[in-house]
Amino acid sequence: MRIAKDQIPETCRFVDGGMLSDFPVNVFYNPKITEPRLPVFGIDLDDSDPARDTGNNSPDWSLGSYIGSLFNTIRYYYDKDFLEKNYVFQKGIGKIPLYGINWLNFFLTNKLKQEMFQKGANAAVDFLIKFNWVEYRAARIVLQEQINERSKPIKQKNNDPSTPQ
Repeated sequence: MRIAKDQIPETCRFVDGGMLSDFPVNVFYNPKITEPRLPVFGIDLDDSDPARDTGNNSPDWSLGSYIGSLFNTIRYYYDKDFLEKNYVFQKGIGKIPLYGINWLNFFLTNKLKQEMFQKGANAAVDFLIKFNWVEYRAARIVLQEQINERSKPIKQKNNDPSTPQ
């Protein structure tokens, strides 16, 4: 559909999709495909502190950390929900450990960019060496068959004695 020049708005608003899905691997999922031809790969830029206590009794609790946790819950909800229901996709996701690097830092030094690139390259090599396509494909087939079975309509028995069975 084409829009006439006089119908183009003078202003617009862009919304970062990261508020709803920071890691939208679900866009590559097609429920009509039982046996995948190719794997779905994703890379998770993991900036979490591996040594931090993530429980509610964290000693450094503050209003700021609470708001940050609330924001992250919103930011990761749809992705986490999809991956819990479609756990096999986790097998296709590699992680790059980037603790200590702020994801909103738009002024990274060249040295830090090179360190991040090296971490990414190392994580990619490690992930690809360990990835097992045969296991991934088989698990995806089993998962999709389970999903298909659950989505079948339930047949109800006819309890009317006057109706032939």
